[in-house]
Amino acid sequence: MELILQGEDGEDLMELDPVSLDVDEGTGDAGNDFELVLPSRVRLEPGMRVFAPGTSVGGVVAGWSGGAWVGPTWTGLLQGRAIVTAPGSSDTNLKVSGEANAAVRSLVEAWGLSGLLRVSTAASGINVSHTFDVVGETGYDGICEMLWERGAKLRVSHDGATATLECVPATDWSKDEEWDTDQVDVSVSETGWWVNHLVCRGVGEGSERLALDLYADSAGNVSQTRTLSGWRERQEPYDYSSADEARLVEDGTKRLRGYWADAHAVSVTLGAVDGRYDVGDIVGGRDARTGHFASARLTRKVTKAEHDRWSASYSTDGGAL
Repeated sequence: MELILQGEDGEDLMELDPVSLDVDEGTGDAGNDFELVLPSRVRLEPGMRVFAPGTSVGGVVAGWSGGAWVGPTWTGLLQGRAIVTAPGSSDTNLKVSGEANAAVRSLVEAWGLSGLLRVSTAASGINVSHTFDVVGETGYDGICEMLWERGAKLRVSHDGATATLECVPATDWSKDEEWDTDQVDVSVSETGWWVNHLVCRGVGEGSERLALDLYADSAGNVSQTRTLSGWRERQEPYDYSSADEARLVEDGTKRLRGYWADAHAVSVTLGAVDGRYDVGDIVGGRDARTGHFASARLTRKVTKAEHDRWSASYSTDGGAL
Protein backbone atom coordinates (compact mmCIF):
# COMPACT_ATOMS: atom_id res chain seq x y z
CA MET A 1 0.00 0.00 0.00
CA GLU A 2 1.38 3.39 -0.97
CA LEU A 3 1.44 6.34 1.42
CA ILE A 4 1.53 9.72 -0.30
CA LEU A 5 2.36 13.15 1.11
CA GLN A 6 0.53 16.21 -0.17
CA GLY A 7 1.13 19.86 0.56
CA GLU A 8 -1.51 22.00 2.21
CA ASP A 9 -2.57 23.05 -1.29
CA GLY A 10 -3.28 19.43 -2.26
CA GLU A 11 -0.26 19.02 -4.52
CA ASP A 12 1.53 15.64 -4.35
CA LEU A 13 5.02 15.98 -2.88
CA MET A 14 6.47 12.49 -2.39
CA GLU A 15 5.82 8.88 -1.49
CA LEU A 16 6.50 8.09 2.16
CA ASP A 17 8.13 5.00 3.63
CA PRO A 18 6.84 5.00 7.20
CA VAL A 19 8.77 3.44 10.03
CA SER A 20 5.34 2.93 11.55
CA LEU A 21 1.81 4.19 11.09
CA ASP A 22 -1.18 3.78 13.39
CA VAL A 23 -4.58 4.98 12.13
CA ASP A 24 -7.66 4.82 14.38
CA GLU A 25 -11.10 5.38 12.82
CA GLY A 26 -14.55 4.85 14.28
CA THR A 27 -17.41 6.04 16.43
CA GLY A 28 -17.68 6.44 20.18
CA ASP A 29 -14.31 6.12 21.90
CA ALA A 30 -12.23 5.77 18.73
CA GLY A 31 -9.53 8.43 18.49
CA ASN A 32 -10.06 9.22 14.80
CA ASP A 33 -6.43 10.22 14.59
CA PHE A 34 -3.11 8.92 13.32
CA GLU A 35 0.49 8.60 14.47
CA LEU A 36 3.13 8.51 11.76
CA VAL A 37 6.81 7.80 12.42
CA LEU A 38 9.14 8.64 9.56
CA PRO A 39 12.90 8.48 9.04
CA SER A 40 14.49 11.44 10.84
CA ARG A 41 15.48 13.15 7.60
CA VAL A 42 11.83 13.62 6.59
CA ARG A 43 10.16 16.66 8.12
CA LEU A 44 6.52 17.58 7.73
CA GLU A 45 4.57 20.78 8.29
CA PRO A 46 1.13 21.33 9.85
CA GLY A 47 -1.54 21.34 7.17
CA MET A 48 0.18 18.73 4.99
CA ARG A 49 -1.89 15.67 4.14
CA VAL A 50 -1.02 11.99 4.05
CA PHE A 51 -3.10 9.33 2.34
CA ALA A 52 -3.11 5.82 0.97
CA PRO A 53 -4.86 5.95 -2.44
CA GLY A 54 -8.19 4.14 -2.65
CA THR A 55 -8.50 3.71 1.12
CA SER A 56 -9.69 5.62 4.19
CA VAL A 57 -6.15 5.71 5.58
CA GLY A 58 -4.93 9.26 5.92
CA GLY A 59 -5.57 12.69 7.34
CA VAL A 60 -4.11 16.10 8.03
CA VAL A 61 -0.79 16.64 9.79
CA ALA A 62 -1.45 18.76 12.87
CA GLY A 63 1.83 18.52 14.76
CA TRP A 64 4.49 16.43 16.46
CA SER A 65 4.12 14.38 19.64
CA GLY A 66 6.17 11.62 21.27
CA GLY A 67 8.38 11.09 18.26
CA ALA A 68 5.52 10.87 15.77
CA TRP A 69 3.69 13.16 13.38
CA VAL A 70 0.07 13.30 14.50
CA GLY A 71 -3.25 14.64 13.30
CA PRO A 72 -6.92 13.92 12.64
CA THR A 73 -7.99 11.29 10.13
CA TRP A 74 -10.60 12.20 7.51
CA THR A 75 -13.22 10.84 9.92
CA GLY A 76 -11.53 12.85 12.66
CA LEU A 77 -12.24 16.07 10.78
CA LEU A 78 -15.94 15.16 10.94
CA GLN A 79 -15.70 14.08 14.57
CA GLY A 80 -14.13 17.44 15.38
CA ARG A 81 -17.35 19.25 14.50
CA ALA A 82 -20.22 19.77 16.92
CA ILE A 83 -23.76 19.37 15.63
CA VAL A 84 -25.61 22.63 16.26
CA THR A 85 -28.61 24.43 14.86
CA ALA A 86 -28.30 27.59 12.79
CA PRO A 87 -27.38 30.75 14.75
CA GLY A 88 -30.51 32.53 15.92
CA SER A 89 -32.73 29.53 15.18
CA SER A 90 -35.51 28.73 17.63
CA ASP A 91 -35.15 25.03 16.85
CA THR A 92 -33.61 22.85 19.55
CA ASN A 93 -32.89 20.03 17.09
CA LEU A 94 -31.12 19.76 13.77
CA LYS A 95 -33.12 17.85 11.20
CA VAL A 96 -31.97 16.65 7.78
CA SER A 97 -33.85 14.70 5.16
CA GLY A 98 -33.59 13.67 1.54
CA GLU A 99 -30.95 11.91 -0.55
CA ALA A 100 -28.12 10.76 1.72
CA ASN A 101 -25.12 12.16 -0.19
CA ALA A 102 -26.83 15.53 -0.48
CA ALA A 103 -27.61 15.51 3.25
CA VAL A 104 -24.00 14.76 4.17
CA ARG A 105 -22.77 17.38 1.69
CA SER A 106 -24.89 20.03 3.38
CA LEU A 107 -23.31 19.18 6.72
CA VAL A 108 -19.74 19.16 5.35
CA GLU A 109 -20.32 22.56 3.74
CA ALA A 110 -21.83 23.99 6.93
CA TRP A 111 -18.79 22.79 8.87
CA GLY A 112 -16.37 24.48 6.46
CA LEU A 113 -14.72 21.22 5.40
CA SER A 114 -15.45 21.29 1.66
CA GLY A 115 -11.80 22.11 0.89
CA LEU A 116 -10.65 18.89 2.53
CA LEU A 117 -13.54 16.49 2.02
CA ARG A 118 -15.50 15.94 -1.19
CA VAL A 119 -18.92 14.29 -0.98
CA SER A 120 -20.01 12.19 -3.94
CA THR A 121 -22.55 13.84 -6.21
CA ALA A 122 -23.92 10.47 -7.34
CA ALA A 123 -27.44 9.47 -6.34
CA SER A 124 -26.97 6.99 -3.51
CA GLY A 125 -30.45 5.50 -3.65
CA ILE A 126 -30.60 6.05 0.12
CA ASN A 127 -33.08 8.51 1.62
CA VAL A 128 -32.65 9.77 5.16
CA SER A 129 -34.82 11.58 7.66
CA HIS A 130 -32.97 12.17 10.89
CA THR A 131 -33.01 14.42 13.95
CA PHE A 132 -29.59 14.99 15.48
CA ASP A 133 -28.91 15.40 19.17
CA VAL A 134 -27.48 18.92 19.20
CA VAL A 135 -26.41 18.69 22.84
CA GLY A 136 -23.95 15.81 22.92
CA GLU A 137 -23.42 14.54 19.39
CA THR A 138 -20.42 15.12 17.16
CA GLY A 139 -20.27 15.08 13.39
CA TYR A 140 -18.99 11.62 12.50
CA ASP A 141 -21.04 9.84 15.18
CA GLY A 142 -24.15 11.68 14.04
CA ILE A 143 -23.67 10.90 10.35
CA CYS A 144 -23.01 7.22 11.08
CA GLU A 145 -26.09 6.92 13.26
CA MET A 146 -28.19 8.57 10.56
CA LEU A 147 -26.96 6.13 7.92
CA TRP A 148 -27.09 3.03 10.10
CA GLU A 149 -30.81 3.65 10.58
CA ARG A 150 -31.11 3.08 6.83
CA GLY A 151 -28.80 0.06 6.65
CA ALA A 152 -26.09 2.23 5.11
CA LYS A 153 -22.57 3.41 5.92
CA LEU A 154 -20.22 6.28 5.12
CA ARG A 155 -17.45 5.03 2.84
CA VAL A 156 -14.30 7.12 3.03
CA SER A 157 -11.56 6.84 0.41
CA HIS A 158 -8.94 9.01 -1.26
CA ASP A 159 -9.10 9.22 -5.04
CA GLY A 160 -5.59 10.64 -5.39
CA ALA A 161 -6.80 14.22 -5.42
CA THR A 162 -8.94 14.52 -2.32
CA ALA A 163 -10.64 12.49 0.39
CA THR A 164 -14.10 11.45 -0.79
CA LEU A 165 -17.18 10.57 1.23
CA GLU A 166 -19.97 8.41 -0.17
CA CYS A 167 -23.11 6.93 1.35
CA VAL A 168 -23.50 3.28 0.34
CA PRO A 169 -25.36 0.22 1.66
CA ALA A 170 -23.58 -1.49 4.54
CA THR A 171 -22.35 -5.04 3.91
CA ASP A 172 -23.50 -7.89 6.16
CA TRP A 173 -20.44 -10.14 5.92
CA SER A 174 -21.98 -12.66 8.33
CA LYS A 175 -24.41 -13.64 5.56
CA ASP A 176 -21.69 -14.02 2.92
CA GLU A 177 -21.17 -17.67 1.92
CA GLU A 178 -17.41 -17.17 1.88
CA TRP A 179 -17.31 -15.53 5.33
CA ASP A 180 -14.69 -17.22 7.52
CA THR A 181 -15.98 -17.22 11.09
CA ASP A 182 -12.67 -18.67 12.32
CA GLN A 183 -11.10 -15.21 12.09
CA VAL A 184 -13.74 -13.76 14.45
CA ASP A 185 -13.58 -13.83 18.24
CA VAL A 186 -17.14 -13.60 19.57
CA SER A 187 -18.39 -13.27 23.13
CA VAL A 188 -22.13 -13.11 23.88
CA SER A 189 -23.76 -11.82 27.08
CA GLU A 190 -27.52 -11.95 27.70
CA THR A 191 -28.54 -10.72 31.16
CA GLY A 192 -32.25 -11.50 30.69
CA TRP A 193 -33.50 -8.51 32.70
CA TRP A 194 -33.32 -4.96 31.43
CA VAL A 195 -35.42 -1.79 31.44
CA ASN A 196 -38.16 -2.55 28.89
CA HIS A 197 -40.92 -0.18 30.00
CA LEU A 198 -40.48 3.60 30.12
CA VAL A 199 -43.09 5.62 32.00
CA CYS A 200 -42.70 8.90 30.09
CA ARG A 201 -43.70 12.41 31.02
CA GLY A 202 -43.29 15.37 28.70
CA VAL A 203 -44.41 18.96 28.35
CA GLY A 204 -47.21 20.42 30.46
CA GLU A 205 -48.22 20.80 34.10
CA GLY A 206 -50.31 18.75 36.49
CA SER A 207 -53.15 16.81 34.94
CA GLU A 208 -52.39 18.43 31.57
CA ARG A 209 -48.91 17.01 31.41
CA LEU A 210 -48.12 14.77 28.44
CA ALA A 211 -47.97 11.13 29.56
CA LEU A 212 -47.31 7.96 27.58
CA ASP A 213 -45.72 4.54 28.02
CA LEU A 214 -43.16 2.88 25.76
CA TYR A 215 -42.44 -0.85 25.75
CA ALA A 216 -39.62 -2.95 24.31
CA ASP A 217 -40.20 -6.59 23.39
CA SER A 218 -37.69 -9.43 23.67
CA ALA A 219 -36.21 -8.56 20.27
CA GLY A 220 -35.73 -4.88 21.13
CA ASN A 221 -38.68 -3.59 19.10
CA VAL A 222 -40.32 -0.56 20.73
CA SER A 223 -44.01 0.35 20.65
CA GLN A 224 -46.76 1.71 22.88
CA THR A 225 -48.20 -1.77 23.38
CA ARG A 226 -47.26 -3.76 26.50
CA THR A 227 -45.12 -6.75 25.56
CA LEU A 228 -43.41 -8.17 28.66
CA SER A 229 -45.04 -8.69 32.06
CA GLY A 230 -44.46 -10.31 35.42
CA TRP A 231 -40.83 -10.63 36.49
CA ARG A 232 -39.72 -9.92 32.91
CA GLU A 233 -41.09 -6.38 33.03
CA ARG A 234 -38.73 -3.72 34.36
CA GLN A 235 -39.96 -0.13 34.53
CA GLU A 236 -38.16 3.19 34.66
CA PRO A 237 -39.54 6.77 34.80
CA TYR A 238 -38.45 9.09 32.01
CA ASP A 239 -38.92 12.79 32.72
CA TYR A 240 -38.40 15.14 29.75
CA SER A 241 -40.34 18.25 30.70
CA SER A 242 -39.83 20.16 27.43
CA ALA A 243 -40.59 17.30 25.04
CA ASP A 244 -43.67 17.10 22.84
CA GLU A 245 -45.09 13.70 21.94
CA ALA A 246 -42.89 13.16 18.87
CA ARG A 247 -39.71 14.02 20.77
CA LEU A 248 -40.72 11.94 23.78
CA VAL A 249 -41.36 8.89 21.59
CA GLU A 250 -38.14 9.38 19.60
CA ASP A 251 -35.84 9.83 22.58
CA GLY A 252 -37.61 7.21 24.69
CA THR A 253 -37.35 4.68 21.87
CA LYS A 254 -33.64 5.36 21.53
CA ARG A 255 -33.19 4.86 25.29
CA LEU A 256 -35.07 1.55 25.37
CA ARG A 257 -33.13 0.22 22.39
CA GLY A 258 -29.93 1.13 24.20
CA TYR A 259 -31.00 -0.79 27.29
CA TRP A 260 -31.85 -3.81 25.14
CA ALA A 261 -28.49 -3.66 23.36
CA ASP A 262 -26.61 -3.44 26.67
CA ALA A 263 -28.46 -6.49 27.98
CA HIS A 264 -27.72 -8.44 24.80
CA ALA A 265 -24.08 -7.50 24.50
CA VAL A 266 -21.89 -8.89 21.76
CA SER A 267 -18.16 -8.43 21.67
CA VAL A 268 -16.72 -9.09 18.23
CA THR A 269 -13.06 -8.72 17.41
CA LEU A 270 -12.03 -9.29 13.82
CA GLY A 271 -8.39 -9.68 12.94
CA ALA A 272 -7.61 -9.25 9.24
CA VAL A 273 -4.63 -8.48 7.07
CA ASP A 274 -6.57 -6.36 4.61
CA GLY A 275 -8.79 -3.32 4.90
CA ARG A 276 -11.83 -4.53 2.97
CA TYR A 277 -14.23 -4.02 5.88
CA ASP A 278 -15.65 -0.61 6.74
CA VAL A 279 -17.00 0.97 9.89
CA GLY A 280 -20.73 0.29 9.59
CA ASP A 281 -20.40 -3.20 8.12
CA ILE A 282 -21.79 -6.20 10.00
CA VAL A 283 -19.80 -9.26 11.06
CA GLY A 284 -20.77 -12.30 13.07
CA GLY A 285 -19.68 -15.58 14.54
CA ARG A 286 -20.46 -18.20 17.15
CA ASP A 287 -19.68 -17.90 20.85
CA ALA A 288 -17.64 -21.01 21.68
CA ARG A 289 -19.00 -21.14 25.26
CA THR A 290 -22.73 -20.76 24.60
CA GLY A 291 -22.99 -21.89 20.98
CA HIS A 292 -24.98 -18.74 20.18
CA PHE A 293 -24.42 -17.12 16.80
CA ALA A 294 -24.39 -13.35 17.03
CA SER A 295 -23.71 -10.44 14.74
CA ALA A 296 -22.68 -6.86 15.45
CA ARG A 297 -21.81 -3.69 13.61
CA LEU A 298 -18.16 -2.72 13.19
CA THR A 299 -17.62 0.59 14.95
CA ARG A 300 -13.82 0.80 14.98
CA LYS A 301 -11.05 0.12 12.51
CA VAL A 302 -7.35 0.33 13.32
CA THR A 303 -4.85 0.20 10.46
CA LYS A 304 -1.16 -0.27 11.16
CA ALA A 305 1.95 -0.31 9.04
CA GLU A 306 5.60 -1.05 9.66
CA HIS A 307 7.54 -0.34 6.48
CA ASP A 308 5.82 -2.56 3.86
CA ARG A 309 3.78 -4.67 6.31
CA TRP A 310 0.18 -3.48 6.61
CA SER A 311 -2.56 -4.91 8.82
CA ALA A 312 -6.05 -3.98 9.99
CA SER A 313 -8.10 -4.96 13.01
CA TYR A 314 -11.72 -4.25 13.84
CA SER A 315 -14.07 -4.22 16.80
CA THR A 316 -17.65 -3.41 17.76
CA ASP A 317 -19.21 -1.32 20.52
CA GLY A 318 -20.90 -4.35 22.09
CA GLY A 319 -24.39 -3.80 20.72
CA ALA A 320 -26.18 -6.86 19.39
CA LEU A 321 -28.06 -6.83 16.09
